[in-house]
Amino acid sequence: MHMQSAASKSQIVDYYEQSEIDYRLVWHLSSQRAMHYGFWGKTARTLARALHNENKTLAALAHVTRQDHVLDAGCGVGGSSLYLAREFGCQVTGISLLSQQVRAAEQEARRRHLEELAHFQQADFTAMPFEDNTFDVVWAIESVCHASEKQEFLWEAFRVLKPGGRLIVADYFLNRKPTKAEKEILRQWLSGWAVESIDSVTDFTAKAERVGFINSSMQNFTSATAPSSRRMYWYSFVGIPGDAMSRFIGWRKGATKGNFHALRYQYQAFHSQLCQYGVFTATRPR
Repeated sequence: MHMQSAASKSQIVDYYEQSEIDYRLVWHLSSQRAMHYGFWGKTARTLARALHNENKTLAALAHVTRQDHVLDAGCGVGGSSLYLAREFGCQVTGISLLSQQVRAAEQEARRRHLEELAHFQQADFTAMPFEDNTFDVVWAIESVCHASEKQEFLWEAFRVLKPGGRLIVADYFLNRKPTKAEKEILRQWLSGWAVESIDSVTDFTAKAERVGFINSSMQNFTSATAPSSRRMYWYSFVGIPGDAMSRFIGWRKGATKGNFHALRYQYQAFHSQLCQYGVFTATRPR
């Protein structure tokens, strides 16, 4: 089994290190601790509520309980881990490639008096430092897209799950084979967010089943994320010229160059139904 290539890992780390300020400015990072689309609806009419609602919805789909030990694979600055620890009183281990994200998550856990339940460490989810059969739930929100080969994550998720353990992945998936023009839309979007490629619904499901997962299901939550997708699109009209000016005067550099352009292209990919925001669930057999 191969871990993420050094090149792709460094690109992901550079992107998140340099784009953190963008998330703080426009995506409630300081309060919500999340870099996700969120799930909007009748009870979630603001971005903050949508981000909270995504955690709540996924926890219900994964059947999280107080007795579980959850792995938050690609935990960012710890928002989902802290939510699960607070709401369910369960043990959560969050992993990230970025040492600064781990430090920020640990600091927030102490601030919220959750350090006994929520633990964080720097690790690669395609080559994890955990024993077999460690976790009851493997949870991944908008992180598996960064794996250059998704099956490497799936092998590791299967290995560290206990028999009967649950996998839940919320991420972007292709609905169909892209045209030449659509390939360019995807390239502009994904490269801007340090993502090499995304799998189709069919391919990801087949890989999970090849690894050994059973009871696999993909639910389409694109409509629940649409307000965030539109919001990003409108931010791009301010962000692109602002980014260009910041680069001109030396405030910004390399890794975030495509970040604001990606906001425009992600909207096109979802709006044309080339992609979906899917929630994949599966179980390791007992």
